[in-house]
This record gives sequence, C-alpha cells and structure tokens, in this order.
Amino acid sequence: MKRVLKNGVAAACLCALAGLAHGQTAQVIAIGSVPGGFDFSQAWGVSRDGSTVIGITNGDLNGIVDYYGFRASIDGTVELIPSIVSRDIRGVSGDAGVLAGIAFKERPNDPGEYDLTGWYWTADGGVVDLWSPILNWGSTANAVSRDGSAVVGMTDFFINFGAGFEFSDAYVWRESTGVVKLPHLFDMFRAEAFGVSANGSVIVGYEQNMEEERFPVVWEAANGNAIRQLFVTEEELGSSLALVVSDNGAYAAGFSLMAMDIFGYREDLVMWDVATGAPTVLGQTPPGFYSAIPAAISDDGQMIVGTYNRFFFFDNPEGEIFVWRQGEGVRLLKNILTDDYGVDLTGWQLLAAHGMSEDGKTIVGHGLDPHGNMTGIIIRLDVSVCVADLSGSSDPNDPAYGVPDGQVDASDFFYFLDQFVAGNDRVADLSGSSDPNDPAYGVPDGQIDASDFFYYLDRFVAGCP
Repeated sequence: MKRVLKNGVAAACLCALAGLAHGQTAQVIAIGSVPGGFDFSQAWGVSRDGSTVIGITNGDLNGIVDYYGFRASIDGTVELIPSIVSRDIRGVSGDAGVLAGIAFKERPNDPGEYDLTGWYWTADGGVVDLWSPILNWGSTANAVSRDGSAVVGMTDFFINFGAGFEFSDAYVWRESTGVVKLPHLFDMFRAEAFGVSANGSVIVGYEQNMEEERFPVVWEAANGNAIRQLFVTEEELGSSLALVVSDNGAYAAGFSLMAMDIFGYREDLVMWDVATGAPTVLGQTPPGFYSAIPAAISDDGQMIVGTYNRFFFFDNPEGEIFVWRQGEGVRLLKNILTDDYGVDLTGWQLLAAHGMSEDGKTIVGHGLDPHGNMTGIIIRLDVSVCVADLSGSSDPNDPAYGVPDGQVDASDFFYFLDQFVAGNDRVADLSGSSDPNDPAYGVPDGQIDASDFFYYLDRFVAGCP
C-alpha cells in the first residue's frame, strides 16, 4: 500500500516548513499519517544517506486497527510494513533493509503469559523474534549495524523480586552465529548492549552490579568480544551508560549521573574515546530535564544529536531535541532552526530524536504539530533550495498555500505578492539591491521594497534548476 509524496510531504495537514535562506535552508517535514493510518506517527531511524525513514504509526489495515511499521522516502513514497505490527522499532541498518526493536508478546510455550522480546526484520524473511533461550525471561533488540550484519540488545532478563536483584546478558546476533551472549565484567550479572558500529565490530552498553551501580562498557570483536570498562569522571555518582557508538567505532556517547538530591537527579551528556576509554562531559543537562540521551554520534566525534529527557526512562525519551557540535556546545534544535535558518516553528514541539544520517544533515524523531497530533518528523539541514518555489497554491485556504511543491508557477508569484503586501519579512525580504552586480543583491536588508520584488522576479524567471 503506497502513497506518492510530493517533495517529501506525507501529511494531509501542514506538511513541510522551510526557512527561507539563499542557497541553503532547513526543512521540518511532518510525516503525519500514512495510508491507512490515523493522526499518529513516530520516526525511529534513518538510512545512512538520509533518503529513507523508518517508524511506526497506528492505523487500520484490512480491518485490523493496530500499530504498524512504515517506510518513508524523502522523494518517493510512504508505505506500511504489514508484518511489523504491535512492535516498537529501535534499530535501522544503513540501507533500511534490516530493522530491530522490542515487542510485548505472548510466550510461545506459555499461553496467556507475555514477555518483552527483541526482534529483527528483513524484507525477505519478515519478523523473527529473538526469544530468550531461558523460558519466561525477557529480551530486547536495541540497535542494528549499518551493514545489517549485527543486532545487539539484552537477553535472559529476570528480576528476583524477593532479593531485589536483576539479571541479564548483553548479546550480539549474527545470521551466521545466531544469538551470542557477551562477556560480563567480574562479579556482575546485569548487562545490556545499546549501540553497535557500522560493521558490528564494536558494541557499547553497560554493566550493573548488585548495588545497582552502572558502568559504561565496550565489547570488541577483534578481541573475541572481550569486554572493557570505559572510564568515568571523578564527579560521577555511580551510574554511567554508553548508548551509541560512531559508525567507525572510534567514539561512544551516553550519560553519567552527576547530581542527585531529594528533589531529583541530573544525568549529563558524555562522550568517550573508545580506544583510550577517556570520558568528556559535554555540558550540564538544563533544569526541567533529568537526562541528556544521545541518539547518534558522528564518525569524527564532532556532532551528537539526542533528547533532553523530562521522564525517568531513558530508552523512550521525550522533552527537547538537542544538537551538540564541537566548538558550539549543546543547542536546542528548535533554536538552531529558528535562529540559524529562519524556520517558523510556531505551535510545534520537537520532542525526541531517534536517528541521524551519516553526514549529520538529516535528523529524525517525533514531535507535536500545531494541531496537537503526534507526528514523525524529518529535519533536513543545509538543504539547497529554489528561492522562487514558495507555494503549491495561491489560495490562502488551501493546505498547500505556503508549502513549496517543486515547481515554479503562478501560485508562487501570487503567494509572494501576498507576503510582499503583508510585509512578511521572513518571506519577502530577499535583497538589498535589484542590481545583480551589487554585493547587496540577494542579501536581505531588513526592509521590504522594490529591490525585493525585482530580485524575486529574477528568480521566478530563472526557475528551479
């Protein structure tokens, strides 16, 4: 079941927002509801090149109302994945051909009883549940390597409520080996893997002792999956987790508990050099949030995207999307979009980031649109734009009004005239000169006048490349 997209627009309501810059801009694309879906979606992963987004939506497929997986192409289609039903997605391979996640499923040998179970999906094989080999013990699947060869997570999860102890094993699944449990640190019995490098050779996660202290760790295939503890700072208060690792396995990111009192706690963003194990704390989590939860880190360790979390659970965070860049520190994504690109985010809430393309220019997650609907979001940074393409309709009552449609026609011209007359400087302030040889040509000057009109007319005649 497919639905053709127009310029990456997949929602019936407001679909795309763009900051009007000259040559480069940013876009916020709302996935909205997919065919057969209702007003709910979340984007949980993106392909390496940023062209394909994976997520979940609720909808009605052949009379069955449930949560389904979907695949969205920036320039193509959005389609449901019928075999992914009643499941959360957590990991996506580089070509979006292998997916993984968690589900609450009925135990195969114990009807009426349910457990958390990890799973993976391929286009050819569909869904395969990674049940714990110990009956009635739970599992997860948290990440997929970019090459699709490895799935990592946790298996054999068990709580001894009487003693208050938790037990689990981290694992890596490969087609050639099946589930392989990863080693523990000495005298520890609770582990989980959360991140994996592009070829599956470096895995990161945490170990927990009986005192419920958590330690960031790395497993390395080159050393027979040997486990190694990453270091923490002196200020750390006994809990650190490594959640993501760069594609090349050089850098990991997670968080450390850095403050705690009777009113709450604060977990700050941390980056590790995997080779040395050295940690770097990347600023303090601001008031109003508990934790900084990274979703992805670049190969050079220069960029991390994630979520400032307002809730206790780190594996499904919501709050505000942040971006950390070397030299800039941590900034809220909404401020980057409004201040750097001029995107109007009125009524929007960017709640959570779940993935990033290899070049860092496509970020996916979910948020609330101006109508209050939960929607998957695709944020594209440094997008080349056609200045003249402004609107798919000249009717202010049409949902396509003010939404670029990939072609330059009368709708764009009349939309610009409307904004010019209205004095909308975000749209109509385009140039300080009408002379192409003037350095002020194509540079907004803070006022709307004839220079802006004639500059737009030049761009309109030139059309889109």
